[in-house]
Amino acid sequence: MTILRELVRFSETIDLPAQGYAESVVYYEITLNLDGSFKRIRALETEIEDRQGNAKKPRLGKKLSCPHIRRNAIQAKLITDTAEYIFGEGNKAKAYLKLLENCYQSTQEPAVQAILIFLESNPLKIVPGLKGIDAKQVITFRINGMEDLIHNLRSVQRFWAHYVDEITGSDRPKMQCLATGKMASVTTKFSLPIKGVPGTTTQGGSLISAYSSACSSYKLSGALVSPISAIADEQFSQALNYLLREDRHHLTIGNITYVFWSDSGKIDANFFESPDDPSVKDYLGLVNQADTPIHPEWQIHILALTGNSGRLVVRDWMEIKESDFAKNYQTWLTNQEIIGWNNIEERGHLNIWQLARSTVRDSKEMLPRTINAFFRNAVYEESLPISLIQNVCHQNRTERDVNYFRAVVLNQFMDNQKRKKIMITTPEKIAFEYGRLLAVYAQLQRQAQQKKIALPNTNAMKYYASVGYSPVMMSHRLASAATNHMTALARHPNKKLLPLFMGKVSEIKAKIAELSQKSKIPSIFSPECQAEFDLGFWQEIQYIRKAIKEVELANEDNFIPLSIQHNYTAISQEVN
Repeated sequence: MTILRELVRFSETIDLPAQGYAESVVYYEITLNLDGSFKRIRALETEIEDRQGNAKKPRLGKKLSCPHIRRNAIQAKLITDTAEYIFGEGNKAKAYLKLLENCYQSTQEPAVQAILIFLESNPLKIVPGLKGIDAKQVITFRINGMEDLIHNLRSVQRFWAHYVDEITGSDRPKMQCLATGKMASVTTKFSLPIKGVPGTTTQGGSLISAYSSACSSYKLSGALVSPISAIADEQFSQALNYLLREDRHHLTIGNITYVFWSDSGKIDANFFESPDDPSVKDYLGLVNQADTPIHPEWQIHILALTGNSGRLVVRDWMEIKESDFAKNYQTWLTNQEIIGWNNIEERGHLNIWQLARSTVRDSKEMLPRTINAFFRNAVYEESLPISLIQNVCHQNRTERDVNYFRAVVLNQFMDNQKRKKIMITTPEKIAFEYGRLLAVYAQLQRQAQQKKIALPNTNAMKYYASVGYSPVMMSHRLASAATNHMTALARHPNKKLLPLFMGKVSEIKAKIAELSQKSKIPSIFSPECQAEFDLGFWQEIQYIRKAIKEVELANEDNFIPLSIQHNYTAISQEVN
């Protein structure tokens, strides 16, 4: 399996915990003297910050690499375990004490002997507050004056690795490992849970799960259905946990978590969370250098996961050469620089969450497939699905407006269509012009009423939903109202606006008439036409705002802002 193979490869490039160790939240640390006498106990805390970087009240518990083994029955963990195993009564306490004695007999480690002596001295009476510790909270030990925790001593680590191997490897058959392709002793039960994916339990989830009877295949069941060597099992699990621990290697959007790594080691969360971060710009510049250090065969890997109780669900898997990714990613950024974007200092590029959020009414409505679509658009330059574009257009009609975020999404969709050499049809061009015309009508009414009405409350915008589906309304009621607004504008204190709007209406209507000679004006707009309509509206609104601002700042009575550069047609000659 490609995913497992790449995770195993990645595990060989990072420092992983010792064999049989995994990250766990430890709440208390007990320090002993080497003779086993009690020194002190302290609560371990994790410092946390708010979004502004200000320190908040520390959270009880600290993540440490500790001895780990999956247990469904009574099974002690070495040295660092829960309070009920260390200080409890009954079979759990006996199992912990027996394991500790075996460790001392094997290692003759004085630090381990100190714990045994301490436990024989009735610690519940010696240590203040020990009875108040929750039975499920994890406790660890340290020797006064020693830098390492006792469970991190090399002799203790070797004992634990041998112990876990004996416990879990007694019935391991030899099979071909799915991750490495080699014959090896395969695990009969996957060892480490994967923690950090929303939707999983506090104990974590399993990337591979085949314990249901429905998964039985060729008389194989359990982990043997998907044979993974014991070493590879620990490697890919530790690697995935590492990626989910490190902020730069993962990003959670909604209920879906993306983990990513690359051969260069330079791809991080900023690419999808903060596209304007200097590290992103530096990387793109590095790839484009003639003597770039980025090898042409190096790849980036992205794994999308959601959680379902004790299991992980793979939502997507992406891998691409870094050079191709850089090219596609740069295109993704460029597609965001639409009219109204101005410059990076003022607005900046949008991240994946902002783009996906713009398609729904509430962020809770974001679906994994929507977020995946934007990721694949950035990574592979794949077109956004038409169903997603329909959602965007529906939002525009519901809100009777096109905001910047949705305009960017529509522009990305249309640009992808052009790059695939899908020609814009005449009906789509007509829809674009009708969108422009509606923008002119809306601004015309607002200026005629001397800005006493907000743009969304104009008559034109009230018809946005219906006009955005069909242009029939445009040529009747709105056109008639526009004539009245022109008359009112002629009496406007600032008469310089009149030729501007007259020119705009004349130019757009002429364009529609020209296009209608090639194709009939559609009675109902297709989703693609609706997207073009919304883009036309957005772009014309930006142009008109700029034109009005220039007119208002002009000193000459007959000044008309000819400095405005229009991408589609010049203002009608009669305006000049």
